[in-house]
Amino acid sequence: MAKTIVPPQRTSTIAGDDGGAMRPTLKKQGSGAEKFIHPTGPMHWYVARVRVNYEKKFKILIEKYFQDRNLALETWLPLEKRTRTNSRGGSTLHEAVLLTTFVFVRVEDKNLNEIRFRSDVYKILSEPGESVPYAIPDDTFENFRRIVSAGKAEIQSHPLQQGDKVRIIDGDLAGVVAYVQRIQGKKALIGSEIRNLCGATIEIDTDKLEPIKN
Repeated sequence: MAKTIVPPQRTSTIAGDDGGAMRPTLKKQGSGAEKFIHPTGPMHWYVARVRVNYEKKFKILIEKYFQDRNLALETWLPLEKRTRTNSRGGSTLHEAVLLTTFVFVRVEDKNLNEIRFRSDVYKILSEPGESVPYAIPDDTFENFRRIVSAGKAEIQSHPLQQGDKVRIIDGDLAGVVAYVQRIQGKKALIGSEIRNLCGATIEIDTDKLEPIKN
């Protein structure tokens, strides 16, 4: 499910790999030889938030960007094989993104801004109420990745609730802040009001909303 494109700063010996260290590699385009990009500083996992249905494209673009500059990078996009039925009754398998709008990146701290300030990155995930990017501890990330990669994991997201303050992160209304009025399936009715005058509501996909800590 994951495509690792460079060796991380350290290798790991985890159950399931016969006790041996795993060395991720990057294959040089146009050549059968393998090229290793060794980090020169500390690397950490971060989560880049991008627009809906852009996750796979972003992963390809950011990998090429770092490869062209000979910078160390590791990426991971949780995917799941699903069956899609076409109009003629046939079915095909495709890989669906498990966590929409999120792409995991492991990067040297000094190069984080190469991702953070890209025009196609909404933000780097931070702790609620904080602006500093959140670096996921390596052991926490590896435990999460192994569970998801097992193929039977159920993602438990933090659901929105009535009254939550949210920000729209995609589409024509990106940046708008409102409050959740109602949740129905994958849709949320959100609204804003001008006190003593009137209010306005609109229905929007929940994966286009980001909770805001009051």
